[in-house]
Amino acid sequence: MAESTIGTIKAELLTGCLPADIPQLQVALFQYIEAYYNRTRLHSTLGYRTPAQAESSTPARRSGAA
Repeated sequence: MAESTIGTIKAELLTGCLPADIPQLQVALFQYIEAYYNRTRLHSTLGYRTPAQAESSTPARRSGAA
């Protein structure tokens, strides 16, 4: 799973542009993951829904022991 995710990030984020330094890479990666990957991009393992859609349709866990 991690290899697939890293491959997707390389293909979608880093193709054609490479940040000049580590802080720029960190900002670009954060923006990609938070603004696009987790909110907009459809994921086949989630039934072609966004992670936000999948999370909102999952019943909330109850806290504490049963």
